[in-house]
Amino acid sequence: MKQKNIDCIKKALESVSDDKLEDYIVKALFSLMKTISFEDISITDITKKAGVGRASYYRHFNSKEDVIRYYFTKEMRTFVSTSQLIPQSKDDMFEIMFKILSGLKEKKEVMEILIQTRQERIYLDFLNTNMQKFVTTHWGADSAYVAYFMSGALFNLSLMWIKKGCVESVKKLTDSFVNLMFIDENNIRTV
Repeated sequence: MKQKNIDCIKKALESVSDDKLEDYIVKALFSLMKTISFEDISITDITKKAGVGRASYYRHFNSKEDVIRYYFTKEMRTFVSTSQLIPQSKDDMFEIMFKILSGLKEKKEVMEILIQTRQERIYLDFLNTNMQKFVTTHWGADSAYVAYFMSGALFNLSLMWIKKGCVESVKKLTDSFVNLMFIDENNIRTV
């Protein structure tokens, strides 16, 4: 009887959209990471928790790290779809950073899980890759080092803030970050 119920659930999930299926897998992994070390979590653990088959998992992801990268990519897409993305001034950068840090605070449990399981490097890799694409696309190749400066600063700032329980205000942190980035109201620092 129990196997029949599991089969029914799996069959119902087959008709679920790819986005939903990926979300189930993400939620399952983060849930498992609360109680099991990252290294000890198997793909079988994830698929059982998510209620999906191994084939479905491997159709979408190659590794547990891919699941976490997917989470950050999805969050970034949501952010991009609701925000002006090209900072042309200090005020623009303030608005963008305020939204980024507000989002991190809202979803701080995910960051706490990554810190607890020592998987923050996935977040840093994500920031480096995407900041590099953004900066070289919008500010030119000669700004490549700026991308690493920005992603490194954001990574360390956000991790320390999360570790301290987000006690400083989003505004205070945003001011600190933006003041480091800009020489004056309209000129970003370059290396």
